[in-house]
Formats: sequence, structure tokens, C-alpha cells
Amino acid sequence: MGNQDKKMNDLLNVSSPMNTKGRQLGFTLIELLIVVAIIGILAAIAVPNFLNAQVRAKVSRAQADLRTISTAVASYAVDHNGPPPSTHGNLGDTSYGYIRFNLTTPVAYLATGLLVDPFFKPYDDEAIRGDEQYYTYHNVKWYQENASWPSVMLRFYGTWRACSYGPDGRYANGSYGVRIYDSSNGLNSEGNIWVSEKSPRVTGTPKGYF
Repeated sequence: MGNQDKKMNDLLNVSSPMNTKGRQLGFTLIELLIVVAIIGILAAIAVPNFLNAQVRAKVSRAQADLRTISTAVASYAVDHNGPPPSTHGNLGDTSYGYIRFNLTTPVAYLATGLLVDPFFKPYDDEAIRGDEQYYTYHNVKWYQENASWPSVMLRFYGTWRACSYGPDGRYANGSYGVRIYDSSNGLNSEGNIWVSEKSPRVTGTPKGYF
């Protein structure tokens, strides 16, 4: 009787689903493929949304910085009866295109004159060599009088303008960089984000351009 009980127990142990002896544990190939496919689908949804959120955050930061620049330039203009000069070789500056140092001293209209554009690419050596990693600023009146800018620029922008590169990460192609970034053309579309004496947010271009 004892031998029969032992044989019966051995038989039950072999057929029991709880027994793991002689049976390989783990996922099947199909199960692994399903898991990989699900991860791929989630990544395809999440990554673009994450990148778009980064672009929107940079646009918001650029607009906020440009408002700060606009306020500083307006305050400077009140105190000096005109906007700050553009940085330019003819003015004794080694580089040009960003906010001139006299916005920070002796009166601190800006905490720093070298505000880094959020759309500047840190690995862009050409931009670094040209000091183009900062927001661009132009004294439009100076450029009209000294660099042959057309009078329509002064009428459109007023005496000054400033911009961020925008999501394409470069100064806009075209005459005098007047192409405007508009998210309705696509979140990563071309164009710069401009402010000027006449507009806290430039949304158009001077007549005769584009």
C-alpha cells in the first residue's frame, strides 16, 4: 500500500501545474514581441509630445526675455532720449548684434547684457565665434543712417528691434531677417521672434518684404 501511495504522489507531482521541475520558465517569443511593440507605440506617442513641449517652453522663455529687453530699452530711451546703440565694429565693439554693454552700467537696465537665446545650439561653433548665441538687437535708426537700411524698416519697427532665433535655431533668411516665426505654420517653422519699439510682438513684415 505504501508503494502504491508513493507512485500516485509521483504521478500527481509530475502532472501538477505547480511543479516546475523539467519545465522552462520565462516569456515566449510572441510575448516578448508584443511587449516590444507596445513600448514602441508608447515611445512614438511620448517622444514627439516631449519635444514639442520643450519647443513651447523655449518660445515662452524667449518671449519673456524679449519683454524684459523691451522694457529695458524703453527705460534707457527715456533716460537718454533714444534707444541704446547697436553693437557694431564702427562703434568700437569687437562683435555686433547683441545688447550693448551700456544697458547694464552705470544703470542696470538689464542684469546682464548677454542674455543667451534659448534656441541657440551649444554645439554651433560658428555662432559662438560670431557671438551669435545671444538675442539679436538692432538700433534701426543707426542702421538706416550708417548701413543703408531702407526707410521702411524705421517706419515699421520704430527706432529699435530685437529678436530670438526661433525654433529653427538661426537668423531668418531673407532681406534684413524680417521673416516672422508663427506657430500656426508649424511649431518648428522658420522665422524669428521679434519685438520692437512699435510692437511688443511683431506679427508682420515691412511692406515690400515676403
